[in-house]
Amino acid sequence: MAAPFEASRFSAALRTRTALGSRLLVHDRVPSTQTIATDFVKAEGGRAAHGTIVLAEEQIAGVGRRGRTWEAQAGANLLFSLVWVPQNAGNLSALLPELVRLNLAAPVAVACACSAIGFGGGGGEGGNWGGA
Repeated sequence: MAAPFEASRFSAALRTRTALGSRLLVHDRVPSTQTIATDFVKAEGGRAAHGTIVLAEEQIAGVGRRGRTWEAQAGANLLFSLVWVPQNAGNLSALLPELVRLNLAAPVAVACACSAIGFGGGGGEGGNWGGA
């Protein structure tokens, strides 16, 4: 089993000029990172939660695309949800192309970043990944 996630080390290494990773919520075990993220958005009031990353060591009742079950053992996978609340969130038809691109680009970016620091072997098989 891999070493537990180190939030402080991650935050120190994060190089972004955006809200991405502005908040990091780390949990040992969750039913679903998406459920935690959704609850967080409701509690924070939408746009205030933008950029938050919800990360878990283990997920026991995740739901992937098309309602598929998404479970993962502790320390075996990257389990996270990114809260992305665009400024123009009320205009879905204008946002749809942006969201589709984000859904396709995010797993590729994560795989490239992991590869760049010596972690590999992932197949880009995210439960909510656009290509799954």
